Amino acid sequence: MSSRLLFRSTLLLPAVGLWFGLVVVPADVRAERGPAVTQHDVQAILLRHCTVCHGRHHQEGGLSLLDRDSLLKGGKSGPAIILKKGTLAEQSAALRAARARLDTAEKLLQGRIPELVSRLKKQFPTGKPEPASSGLIAHFPLDGPAAQLVKNSRSKNDAVFHGPGALRTTAGQNSQDEAVKTGALFLDGTGQHLDAGQVADFRSNQPFTCSAWIKPADKVGAIITRINEPNDFRGIDFTNNRGLVEVHLVDKWPTNAIKVAPETVRITDRQWHHVLFSYDGSGKASGVKIYIDGVQARLKIFFDTLTGDFRTPEPWRIGRRKSSAFYEGSIDEVRIYRRVLTDAEVMLLAVDNEQLKRALKVIEKEKAERTEAEKQALLQYFTDRDKNISRRKQELQHLRARPEDSLVLRKIRSGHMPPKANLLNTGTRPLKARDVARLEQWIKAGAPEVELPAETAGTTDDPLVDDDDRGYWAFQAPGHIPVPRSPDSSIANPIDAFVANRLEEAGLTFSPTAEPATLARRAFFDLHGLPPTPAQMQQFLDDDHPGAFGRLVDRLLASPRYGERWGRHWLDAVGYADSFGGKLEADHMRPYAWRYRDYVIRAFNSDRPYDRFLVEQLAGDELVDYENAKKISQEIYENLVATGFMRMAPDSTSEREVAFISDRLDVIADQLDVFSTVVLGLTVKCARCHDHKYDPIPQRDYYRLAAIFKGAFDENDWLKPVGGTEKQYKFGIRRLNIVTDEDKTENDRLNVEINNVQHKVNVEAERLRKAVPGKEKTLARDKLIAHLLKSNKTFKAFAEPLLKQVKELESQRPPAQSIQALWDRGTPSPTYILIRGDHDNPGHPVSPGVPAVLSNPREPFVIRPPWKGATQTGRRLALARWVVQPDHPLTSRVMVNRIWQHHFGRGLVASVGNFGQTGTDPTHPKLLDWLAREFVARGWSIKAMHRLMMLSDTYRQVSSAVDPDGGPSESQRRDPLNEWFSRMPLKRMEAELVRDTALWVADRLNDTPFGPPDPVNVRKDGLVTAKSVRGGWRRSVYLRQRRKEFPTFLSTFDLPSMTPNCIQRTESTVALQALFLMNNATIDQLAGSFAERVEKEAGTEIELQVRRAHLVAFSRGPADEELEAGRSALELLRRHWIDHLATESKAGRPNKGAPAERRALASYCHALLNSAAFLYID
Repeated sequence: MSSRLLFRSTLLLPAVGLWFGLVVVPADVRAERGPAVTQHDVQAILLRHCTVCHGRHHQEGGLSLLDRDSLLKGGKSGPAIILKKGTLAEQSAALRAARARLDTAEKLLQGRIPELVSRLKKQFPTGKPEPASSGLIAHFPLDGPAAQLVKNSRSKNDAVFHGPGALRTTAGQNSQDEAVKTGALFLDGTGQHLDAGQVADFRSNQPFTCSAWIKPADKVGAIITRINEPNDFRGIDFTNNRGLVEVHLVDKWPTNAIKVAPETVRITDRQWHHVLFSYDGSGKASGVKIYIDGVQARLKIFFDTLTGDFRTPEPWRIGRRKSSAFYEGSIDEVRIYRRVLTDAEVMLLAVDNEQLKRALKVIEKEKAERTEAEKQALLQYFTDRDKNISRRKQELQHLRARPEDSLVLRKIRSGHMPPKANLLNTGTRPLKARDVARLEQWIKAGAPEVELPAETAGTTDDPLVDDDDRGYWAFQAPGHIPVPRSPDSSIANPIDAFVANRLEEAGLTFSPTAEPATLARRAFFDLHGLPPTPAQMQQFLDDDHPGAFGRLVDRLLASPRYGERWGRHWLDAVGYADSFGGKLEADHMRPYAWRYRDYVIRAFNSDRPYDRFLVEQLAGDELVDYENAKKISQEIYENLVATGFMRMAPDSTSEREVAFISDRLDVIADQLDVFSTVVLGLTVKCARCHDHKYDPIPQRDYYRLAAIFKGAFDENDWLKPVGGTEKQYKFGIRRLNIVTDEDKTENDRLNVEINNVQHKVNVEAERLRKAVPGKEKTLARDKLIAHLLKSNKTFKAFAEPLLKQVKELESQRPPAQSIQALWDRGTPSPTYILIRGDHDNPGHPVSPGVPAVLSNPREPFVIRPPWKGATQTGRRLALARWVVQPDHPLTSRVMVNRIWQHHFGRGLVASVGNFGQTGTDPTHPKLLDWLAREFVARGWSIKAMHRLMMLSDTYRQVSSAVDPDGGPSESQRRDPLNEWFSRMPLKRMEAELVRDTALWVADRLNDTPFGPPDPVNVRKDGLVTAKSVRGGWRRSVYLRQRRKEFPTFLSTFDLPSMTPNCIQRTESTVALQALFLMNNATIDQLAGSFAERVEKEAGTEIELQVRRAHLVAFSRGPADEELEAGRSALELLRRHWIDHLATESKAGRPNKGAPAERRALASYCHALLNSAAFLYID
């Protein structure tokens, strides 16, 4: 043990991660600077503070801070760090930094060459690239003398110049000399523009691309447009809005249009830039791409409501959008394509000829001679073309590894990084002084890299977990257990053989079998959560053939009510709620969580194999390439919705005040806790800060597990949940929008109907166009129709019903289906062991892996992409497949134990969510293992387990613990806690069962399944009540479950709080419950409805009413003494109500409600709802 503890302590020393091109730090460097600061320490610092703006998905200023190479490469302002003489990359970075001071224009040109070389070699490995010509339908080079500027090189559709003044030329984007007065068109913003005519005619279902080189002024001005301004701005618009490049595709502005623009990239430097947008014909904003200088921009979507067409007879224009917005600046090389260009084709358009020539020259040299000398020649290339070579070399000699020269440190020290004004929006905190010092120390030492592979499971002997640790019963695969032989020939169910064996050891036998009516009521509540109707009970009692109870169980399992009952058990375990919860009082709603709830209910009803059920919930997004699917099938939809399992933990990061890295890590920790307790039956959360004190789960294994989920839950690349304030975040939103085949079919059908009806109106309007005044004849169609509705009574009578029909059809369109899902976003940031759980104190990096105690120490945890060419990591899919291995030590054991607990009141392992060493030992270990293996052998069928358990004699025992003489039974004396299952437990209804059954007996239960949760009313007195739905109330599983706003009815009867989940409900018996049933207005209302039902079904005779009320409420008729007591009580209540109403009438308050007999029956029914026979299940 001491050696293991020694290793754990050494594991916490500063260490390293996974970067490319690693070299060992020389000993003299380490000695020179004292305690080592490596690239991994610096990377962890930058990940915490900088990668929201300079990470994978956002790179402001073209700067990435993800790794050492990115720091050396820098962004638009030059390298982020400057080092002393070293590698080729370092020398190149230093050289570019020096040139920035001497020749900005040359620096900009040369700085793109290395990147361009790399991209060209990757995109065009076999030949010389040429700008795309396929699909090119218009090309305005805007070169040459003024007379040639308007020529279209692809067709005869030349442009026509309009506006005050004459054509003006300027240096083009390929010119390095502003004195050259040819090559590009200059527009002065006063009305000058080009009319390009009908060079192309695109509809909203057709793809196309528009591009240009621009050097704009800081104002609003069109680049390329085809806009019909009088007709609701219908058309296509590519505009520079003070540096922000915007795309508008419009049928009717703004209600039926697409508008997108880059989230962060702006053109404000008055330099040449290449801009391009493409549209794929999908009718969605997601089908629009914008590229700035060949790099695709992350887009912000302003409008995504285009359902019509943007086709217009207006001409294409260059430099004009509308009468008050003209482009000011230079413009060159305008192109229009009848297709979407590839990234490689866009790159070529965005590279000027001089750069292309230089890059190709470099590639040719590399092909001819790939030697060290050639590498040096590439470095020399940067200086040979300079007229000031000697001066620059001299300047380079003075460059030293001075941290103050590094841009990143200057920005941090000046307070510009991270921006103080944007800390809340980015969920970032300022760097601590120690972090700045460590960054400075690293740069001063030459930004050293240390080669130390990340620790990976299954590759070396594990000093933290050994075979003794794996010897604990729960960490061993379930063994093959023979069914015990029993001398009692009546024992046919294997469960009974195991239980009888333990009972015999305790000197006990099974209790007697319960009465058929008791057994049926028990089965109905266990599988449906509702009592049987009188007809259903009679059907069972009349079935005197063998196997009657088995047939009843089969009918119950086949009912849709089964999924609602057992889905609720699973929703408890995963922590289902319709709100996010979290750290603030604001408890924002989860608007689409109910789709996951419905998925769970459907899965139970269809008896989805448990292994598939788990795989879908852990990695449904990695089961199919949904992003490139031709259609969204029901299977794809289910797989994506299923991942809601991993979104159920409380998450308040939608609020800026609690969206920092520490808050995100709390969300991840809660979700890991849900996964481990639900699926593995282990508590791992304490290993977040230290090795587990009781189970062999080192802190390393906690972070291995966290790394598996990091492809979707990356605290350094966070997606905020849906909800919260409307502030703009740097984060994306963790939500998917999908269109199912059914929705698409319905939408297409409605489009046909709407078009047919609208066509009739349009035809009639056009017929009447000649009759309108001369000036009105040219009105656009929509305005013409509006004019005729006001001025023409005949047209109004004809068109109004049709337009009303169009409006009704539009309202029937299926809404966009948003789902709250989890999806993999590609390779995430590295995962470090956080010393004492402190994210500011990262230690050793780890690779994804599972707890070592549950795996073979010599088998690595294998992760593969889910399909060929996938960008997803495949980490969670690997975890899911590991979890559902048939011989997994815990998965099948945990689930069969959970099923057993819900049937028998306690699990074979009483600590249902903790199979570790602090949990309880199984009372029947052999039975548990036999059930676990049988579960797998029966195809992981949960319904098969129900049948097996419920058809056992163990299940069919009475619950009584009293002898006929009134004393404690032998079972009660020898097995007081019922650990040996010598009887069935007497169970009180859970909260949902109390409410649902009260609604059911009152005939007020609406059995409509699925859909958004039913609303509640939060009263001023604090009570939370359900609002009725179509004259009744739906089952409690469909009632809104807000974490901080429990329905009072349910919370009174121990509805659990999801913090983050509930593996095992607790039960209390307090006076408040009795007071609620006696005094609550809803219960009183339901008692009245119960009385109406009884009177309707039994008439007005007292004895028949008592019998019927008992049959409905208790699923049995009254015993003789109950019948007599009920008859007497009801007679007394009738007299009371008759006298009371007579007194009220004499006082001038006549009865306006139910008659005395009904009120008496309601009072009696109210008493039944307060009885133990109603609340408890035998």
